[in-house]
Amino acid sequence: MAFTEIVFPILEADENARKAFYDNVPGLVKANFNVVGGPKASAVARILESTPINAEGHCGYLAIFSWESLDTIKDFMKSSGFANFKKSLMELVAGPPVLQFFQAPPDVAPEKTLEGSTHFFVIKAMGTEAQIGWAKGRWDELTAMFSTIAGDKVKYHTGHGKEVCDGHFAGFSGWKTIAVGSSFEDMPPINLAMTATDFPPQALNKTLEQAEVQKQLHSLAEAGGSISSFILELNHVL
Repeated sequence: MAFTEIVFPILEADENARKAFYDNVPGLVKANFNVVGGPKASAVARILESTPINAEGHCGYLAIFSWESLDTIKDFMKSSGFANFKKSLMELVAGPPVLQFFQAPPDVAPEKTLEGSTHFFVIKAMGTEAQIGWAKGRWDELTAMFSTIAGDKVKYHTGHGKEVCDGHFAGFSGWKTIAVGSSFEDMPPINLAMTATDFPPQALNKTLEQAEVQKQLHSLAEAGGSISSFILELNHVL
C-alpha cells in the first residue's frame, strides 16, 4: 500500500540557514530522486502556521513525499542516489531529519492530493486507540465539510503511522488557493444540504474560519491525546 512520508528537518535558528534549505533541497531532490523506484511526488513546504506553535518541534519547513510502498522507501534509501542526497543535505541541516511514514488506505494514491495543490492542511494525532479513533472520526467530518464547501477543488487522504510513528494518525488535505478576493467575504455559513455550487471559489483560510469547521477542530482535542495541525505552502519538486 502507498505511503506518505513527512520529513521534519533539524535546522539552525538562523533564518538564512533555513532559507538555504528551502532554496536548495528541491534541486537536490530533482537530481537524485527522479529515478525508477523514486517517489511518486514530492514537495518542500514552508510552515505558515502550526497548532501548537512548536508542533513536532518544527523549524519552519518540512518535506512531503508520496511513495508506492514502505519497501520502495527502504530500497531507495540503500541507493547511491539517496547516499548522494544525504551527503549534500547534511551541509544544510543541523542534525539528522525526523522521518515519519503514514500508510494510506488500500487503492488510495497520496500523490493525487499533492498534484495541483498550492497549500496543505494537515492534522496529526497521537494517543490511545480510542483517541486515535476519535481524531479520525473528526477528520472524516471535517473533510465532509470541505467537500461541501469546495467540491473537487480540495483533495484529501489519510495515513496510519508505521515504523517510528506506529499507531499515529494523519489527515492530509490539498488546496488550490489559500486566500481569495473580497467576494469571498460574503460566504454563507455552512449548511450540509448545500453543495459546492452554492459557494464562490473557496480558499483554505476562509474555510478554516467557518464556525462549523472551527467546532470540529476544537473537538479534536476532546478525547485527549496529542493533536497538532499545520498549514503548509507547497513548493512542488516532483
